[in-house]
This record gives sequence, C-alpha cells and structure tokens, in this order.
Amino acid sequence: MRKLTNIKLITSGNIIELFEYKKGFVYGKSEKKSETRIKIKADLDNPLVFALKLENRKRTLQSSKSALKRLINANAGHWKDKNGKPFMPIFLNLTFAENITNIQKANYAFTKFKQRLDYEITGGKKSYLKYAGVIEFQKRGAVHYHIIFFNMPFIKNVYDKMRKIWGKGHIIINAIKDLQTVASYICKYMTKSEVDERLLGQKSYFTSKGLLKPVEILDRGKIENIINNIPEFIKPYENKFKSDFCEEIKYKRYDFANHKDEKEKLNILLEYNL
Repeated sequence: MRKLTNIKLITSGNIIELFEYKKGFVYGKSEKKSETRIKIKADLDNPLVFALKLENRKRTLQSSKSALKRLINANAGHWKDKNGKPFMPIFLNLTFAENITNIQKANYAFTKFKQRLDYEITGGKKSYLKYAGVIEFQKRGAVHYHIIFFNMPFIKNVYDKMRKIWGKGHIIINAIKDLQTVASYICKYMTKSEVDERLLGQKSYFTSKGLLKPVEILDRGKIENIINNIPEFIKPYENKFKSDFCEEIKYKRYDFANHKDEKEKLNILLEYNL
C-alpha cells in the first residue's frame, strides 16, 4: 500500500538520523503489477554515454558514501566473540607489487586472499569474515584496497601471517580504537577514485554477505514515539540542506556512542516499531 510521508528515521549502530522534508514523498509497494524492466549494458565507448555515466557517478557519490557510513556504523563494534566481547574493527590496506590495473583480475586475487584468511581462522572452507571495502587507484594505475574487518579474531604474528596469505605485495594493518571515526576513515577513499573510468558500472564499495543492516522507518507515529523517548541530555547535531527532489531538508543526528545503555533501551522500542 502506497503512503505519503515527509519524515524518515534511520538508525545504524549508535547513530539515529532524522530527516524532515519540506516536500513529501510516496513510499510503499504499489498494488499495480510492476512492469518488467530489461537491463541494457551501457556502451561506454560512446562519448555521450560515457559522459552521462561519469556525471551520474559523481552525483550519486555522496549518497553512496552515506550508505557505506551507515553500514559501517551498524557493524563496527557490534560483532562479538564467543565470550560476548565485541571485536574491534581492523583496517587493512592491500597493494599489488605487480602493476595490476584490471579490476576483475584484482578482485579475483582479493577473493582468494579472503578465502585463505577464512581458512587460517576457521581451519575450514567456511566463509567467516565480515567486512566492507573500497577500491582506490595508485598514481601508477594499480588497484589498491582499503578494507575494514568487523569480526577479525586475534591472530598471533598477524602481520607476518597476513603478508604471507596476501602474497601479492605490501600490506598495512591497523586496529581502530575510536569507533566514532571508523566510517569516515574508509569513506574518504571513495572520493579519490570517483572519476576513474574503470569504476563506471561498478559498485562504489563492496561488502561481505550477512552484515547488520541500517534500519529505516517512515511511519510518522512510530518515528515520533522513538524521538520522544530520546533523553533530553542527548543533544542532536542539526543542519539544513537542499535537495533536488524534496526541496529543503531538516536534519538531526543523535550519537549514542557515549550513552550505550540509553541506546539499548531504544533498541527495544525500535524492534517493537518495525
């Protein structure tokens, strides 16, 4: 059933975002049968198609960065070991010694690396690691990976083992202790590669299966019920900005990083309102 709203709430990890739109929009499934759409592969050799694709990627980059930030916020610090202790995110930087510029070839090497790393951790072929990553290109044109692992356990002599498992070049490993900066830490690399034609038709970021998803609520009554239960001492960051589709948007962002007990209380309310 289609409904009209001018408000949206998104929760991802310790973050709650509230959007109030000057111009409303319709949401929900239409009762009419949707028409079958046929996907046609774009001809990037056509200068006009190439220009349109490039412009579209630039236009959607910010929304892609926001989506990745929410996904990271929803997962960083929320995966736990067998004792119930949260894993701290691990940031991994992978480079090729060989000048590999082909994305498909590089992605194949990364897939094999991830499989070997899963085997090192589990002792079997089980797909274990949860992650999100972006591609960047070095000045020489080589593919370069920036990845966050959300559930990486302790590995003795981790640097030597990871370098051996990768086996393609240089690696950098960093544990991220400040969860509030995790999302920004990796999303900054998306901007650097936005105009590279090799990324046209490719996803702006890549992820493992089974990640925790941000939750979106559009029903005004449910949203007001949640917002009214946020303690007054948690002050939101507020802003206003323009949108081509919904005109002016009022934005509030509540950060519960230092108020996790309050967020746990809200999570019960959030589950009830889904």
